[in-house]
Amino acid sequence: MARKAIYLRQDDEALTLVELALVRSDRLTATARAMLHTVRAGLFARAGRHPEACDEIARADAFFAERDTSTAPPWLCYYDDAEHAGSAGKALIPVALATGDPSPSAERLVTAIHSHTETYPRSRVFS
Repeated sequence: MARKAIYLRQDDEALTLVELALVRSDRLTATARAMLHTVRAGLFARAGRHPEACDEIARADAFFAERDTSTAPPWLCYYDDAEHAGSAGKALIPVALATGDPSPSAERLVTAIHSHTETYPRSRVFS
């Protein structure tokens, strides 16, 4: 639902939905937490809350490093190394534009482009 709100440019609604999902994050897998924190980072970045966006990406990276693919729910099987790099890279684009330093965003996007398999050509294109 948060992604739909983002698509509709209803960022406040999207942030509310992401934060609602994180209320009981102890019940989520590390993969799910990483994905949610990356979405939250993108919303913070779009709102000009760049330090918070960077903190969220660091949090997402930490959760992603703890992931156990055997416990990931089937609907989250797409969230692999390439997807995480691409999602984080896209989330950091507003920070790159504001600071004039594209490196953190660009490096992640290049990683995503090179890491996406033939199974996810659409994700490669978006990255």
